[in-house]
Amino acid sequence: MFVAVGNAPSSGSTLLADLVDSLPFAVCGPETRLFAVRGYFDDFKRMKRRGFFSSRSPVVYEMRQQFLVSRLASYGFDRTGVGECLRRSGSLHEFCDLFFQRFAGFRGKRCTVFFEKTPENIHCARLFLDYFEEGFFIHVVRNPLYVYKSLLRRGFLPYIAAGTWLIDEAAVCGLSEHPRFFTIRYEELVKKPFETVVGLLRRIGMDFDPERLAELYRTNEYRRRFETRIESWSFKEFGRIGDANMTKVALEDLRALGSMMNAKVGTRYAREFSLPEVSFRDLVRANGYSFKSPDEGPSIPALGSPLSRDGASFRFLVKKSLLDLMYRDCGIRNIRNYLRPIETVSG
Repeated sequence: MFVAVGNAPSSGSTLLADLVDSLPFAVCGPETRLFAVRGYFDDFKRMKRRGFFSSRSPVVYEMRQQFLVSRLASYGFDRTGVGECLRRSGSLHEFCDLFFQRFAGFRGKRCTVFFEKTPENIHCARLFLDYFEEGFFIHVVRNPLYVYKSLLRRGFLPYIAAGTWLIDEAAVCGLSEHPRFFTIRYEELVKKPFETVVGLLRRIGMDFDPERLAELYRTNEYRRRFETRIESWSFKEFGRIGDANMTKVALEDLRALGSMMNAKVGTRYAREFSLPEVSFRDLVRANGYSFKSPDEGPSIPALGSPLSRDGASFRFLVKKSLLDLMYRDCGIRNIRNYLRPIETVSG
């Protein structure tokens, strides 16, 4: 059974990966982007012929998506080995069977569940569920204000950081009723990590003891060794679980939130990448969060709005479009569709 995990970055999915990889019947290695590249689902013959090609993506903070061959050693592979798996496969499903079974052998595990956690998977959630008819997709969501703050600490440009949660969550808008699509809230995961994972297992027809999971998690040397932690994270040491939302909300945070509550997916960007033209406010509500409307509290100055596209963000988005043009994944007339992924709700 294949399970993909996807989310906006800085939403807690690394903790979830640490936990599920600690199960004796499952593995979850470092991010590979195997389920984040649309072209791998659409054209496996091209993948066999050309290897792990790159594909364009709606992800607003990155250029293109491609399988991360730099992570192969942590899966027990080298380029020759993974190439052999490709040659022996007639479909993406067959390749995944070979790849993850060999990974399980590398780990010394007899596995029935194979997790792949890459945040960018969120933009291929529908493709994944349609392709893997017995697979499950886990969506991890976090309060967008704290995602925004975390991304700024990681060096994201304000406009890109403000649009990331909106664009990524828009990708799974309407999937909440799918029987094989599950949402886990960051706030619940960090509060009851072992119980949350066991609850998830029960939803896919399995069970496990949360206390036993806690014991296995603390002794998971594989994840301690191979999973990269981002320096700006509040809890970056393996084995230390805490709520990074427990930080002071400053005036600039409230100002950013006030701006984002008036944002939506840009009309042209939505059309270019087949995203719903949904608002930030509607996605906040759909994910079970609530914020006081800016007009219900103290006046918040509009200075420094993260929705004000700066020159650096503009250049980044131009470069993203030109790269897709170079790979013939868009036309010259499509370039302007890339330039404003988020915009203010009219009226």
